Amino acid sequence: MDLYLIHFPIAIQYVPIEKRYPAGFVVDPDVPELNKVVEVPVSMRETWEAMEALVDEGLVKNIGVSNCNI
Repeated sequence: MDLYLIHFPIAIQYVPIEKRYPAGFVVDPDVPELNKVVEVPVSMRETWEAMEALVDEGLVKNIGVSNCNI
């Protein structure tokens, strides 16, 4: 992958693509139990370190952030 970004500075619970697409921030009146975004306790530091590991493994060329405050 050429570029891997943290687009929003929050960690949300994974939702399989088979259950919901797109996975988050969408309200579906027909499936009310999926109309919530569940945050998970993963820090930006943990996420960044995991992304650095992807670079070290050669799976990603560049990493970065977007929509994040200092």
